[in-house]
Amino acid sequence: MIEVHDQGEGIAPENIERIFERFERIPKDEVRVSGLGLGLFISQQIIERHGGKISVSSQVNQGSVFTVELPLA
Repeated sequence: MIEVHDQGEGIAPENIERIFERFERIPKDEVRVSGLGLGLFISQQIIERHGGKISVSSQVNQGSVFTVELPLA
């Protein structure tokens, strides 16, 4: 298991499922969002093809924790 913690703005509950979709970017007020919206989608595809899973827990203004679980070889 790998956990990645950040101290960012966090993700609203209604957006949690969306962040793993292809080309999805969560707009921020008055901030231009960069990127193609593929990073988490591609990560999820690779992890799942190796028999694992990725999940996130987050609270607005509290940051996020992404957890990657992979099976033992």
